[in-house]
Amino acid sequence: MKKIIWDNPNKMHIETGHKGFDKACKCLFKGNAYTDTQSSSFIRAKTNTECNERSFPEGELRNFDLKCTNFDRIPCNFRDRILEATDTEPAILYKIFHYKDSHQIVHGWILTKTDDELIGYYYENYRMKTVMIMDEVVQYLSNPKQTKGVVA
Repeated sequence: MKKIIWDNPNKMHIETGHKGFDKACKCLFKGNAYTDTQSSSFIRAKTNTECNERSFPEGELRNFDLKCTNFDRIPCNFRDRILEATDTEPAILYKIFHYKDSHQIVHGWILTKTDDELIGYYYENYRMKTVMIMDEVVQYLSNPKQTKGVVA
């Protein structure tokens, strides 16, 4: 995992090759977060059925996590990978993006185990800048065993 170096107390140093993303990225956080460049949340396992001393049907809490955490438009083939990975174990899902003219530009998705082991990541598109952003960001949020993301 890549160690964060700080340019100043409010801005991490990151060089993805995309000036807009690098300027907007103040910090990358593991776990639950919502920033100008990241939305992330724990996703409970399908088998997790207890919450706040109440019981729920199997899979309902995981579906709630996926619906209620700014994870709109998860690509279908990556969603399948998320569902498979969270069948019995929880995970952390990251959406990586930046804003341009008040419009969110999604670059990709990262899925890790709760101990930061990389399960996989997905490029939203295969543009060079998106690939550079994702290949750099994944190093801060996980312990990657694979070196490249996946594209639909």
